[in-house]
Amino acid sequence: MREGEFGRDRVPVVSHALDIPARLKELDEGYFVMLNVRTQKFEIWREDGDGGVLECVLPYGELDERTIRHVREHRVERMQELIREAEEHNLRLEAEAKRRWLAEAGERTKEAMRYLDRHVGEEKIPIGLMGSGG
Repeated sequence: MREGEFGRDRVPVVSHALDIPARLKELDEGYFVMLNVRTQKFEIWREDGDGGVLECVLPYGELDERTIRHVREHRVERMQELIREAEEHNLRLEAEAKRRWLAEAGERTKEAMRYLDRHVGEEKIPIGLMGSGG
């Protein structure tokens, strides 16, 4: 796919009332817009020397300021930053899950100790008191 060329199910968008194709070029000279006539979605492509590479499919049906924001947020150049953000988010989720698990384990241990204090002669703690283990 090259800028300005018609492709299978794709029509180039070279001009627009809000100048979106030209404004995308301010972000990257290689960007161009195609309308996928089969899906009725706008696609942002980038020339890479060997043709074009699909950068993203817009999640809405018109070209407007959201297009510029969406492309800025999802640029390939931002991929490392997006990966780092996702990894940090996952680490926070894991830490929170571990904190909850440890808090629950602590509570179960306290319950077991209270049980043993009240039932000195017992050799086993009832399984239901210890939870499901998962």
